[in-house]
Amino acid sequence: MSHSSVLLLSLLITAPLFAQKVDVKASSGDDQTLRISVQTKIQAKETRKMLRNGEEMTGGGGRGGGGGGGGGGGDSSSQLEVVFEQGPAVGNWRSYQKLIATESRAGQDGVPVESKIEGALQGKKVTLKVDGGKQSLIEGEGAASKPVDDNIARDIPGRLAVALLLPTNAVAVGEEFDLSKAFGFAIASLVHPVAAARPDATARGQGARAGRGQGADPAGGAGTDAGGTTGGGRGQGGQGARGGMARMGGVGAAATQLIAAGKLTVKATGKLASVEEKNGEQMAILDITASMIGKGKATELGLRPQAAFGGGGGQGRGQGRGQGGAGAGGDAAAPAAAAGTDNVDANLTFKGKVHVNLTTRQITEVEMAGDLKVDRKTVRTMAGRDGEETELDTTANTEGKLELKAVIAIAPSKDAKK
Repeated sequence: MSHSSVLLLSLLITAPLFAQKVDVKASSGDDQTLRISVQTKIQAKETRKMLRNGEEMTGGGGRGGGGGGGGGGGDSSSQLEVVFEQGPAVGNWRSYQKLIATESRAGQDGVPVESKIEGALQGKKVTLKVDGGKQSLIEGEGAASKPVDDNIARDIPGRLAVALLLPTNAVAVGEEFDLSKAFGFAIASLVHPVAAARPDATARGQGARAGRGQGADPAGGAGTDAGGTTGGGRGQGGQGARGGMARMGGVGAAATQLIAAGKLTVKATGKLASVEEKNGEQMAILDITASMIGKGKATELGLRPQAAFGGGGGQGRGQGRGQGGAGAGGDAAAPAAAAGTDNVDANLTFKGKVHVNLTTRQITEVEMAGDLKVDRKTVRTMAGRDGEETELDTTANTEGKLELKAVIAIAPSKDAKK
């Protein structure tokens, strides 16, 4: 046999070792009971500016002092811990073991102020109902069942969809595959709000009025929080309404709302990074790279309307910290909804990994790290109490980071029989 023939045979023998394709498949979880633990960390830095009739507003004390001023912003952070069990699709139930959010913001004197929120659904079992594309939550069973308050159920993600991050065909190590149509749905299923129990109407009214008493703008012109959402009267009086509607700790609220809405343009790729044996089982690791961008009307891209536009403070993640009067339970004498424009320019980028047990065909872990940039500009004209028109021009430029880690396991068999 010639030397060239020997070389060719050698290449043919070794080639499969480098080009062998792997079928990276895992269960969707629709016929299983899964225990899911999601930890989310968000850090944000906001630059905020407000003009009233073309003149910059500088009073009111910035971040923690009441929210009446135009400047402010600053650094903020939040950490969320969400642990729940998800039943098979046929029953579509979810049982929450832990729903905690911890938020830190700069106070009036610059010293960080930390608050902790316990989710209203912690310790409860709910059923997810989908009718006409709209999801609702039902607490309890049979005659004792009742719908969960919309303000608590709002933005709760549907069933876990991380299986969408896997390639549809077999791939070789180092081979890329497109995830542009799937990534948005997958990450949205992991972005989970923490909404505290909503106080009764009397408590809401007192809380919102107290929020106004701490420097809320009499013309309804509230400052924006770190997520670019209305948070008038934040600070001392904000605690009254805060307990009812705190979501995602308020930090990065605009980014999380945009992700949940699923209306951004997504470009995403996955790559099979490695396949190796661990504890006698074959494990695959996928690298994920994605971008989510959008520019246009804020509400059309999924952001909550700001309070002065009739959206009601406290309707979205991170809103409702001492509403300036337009939120639930606000001052009845607040001005009517304003006319104007509300636009957003968002650019979110992510890199992450998906861990897949090829032996058990289970996704065991998802990690994502993202850079967030959301610019929101609102121009609105409203009639003040004196009948004169007031134009408020608000800009909120937020940059930050989001880290997300989800650990997924099959629940113990005794729970799977429920």
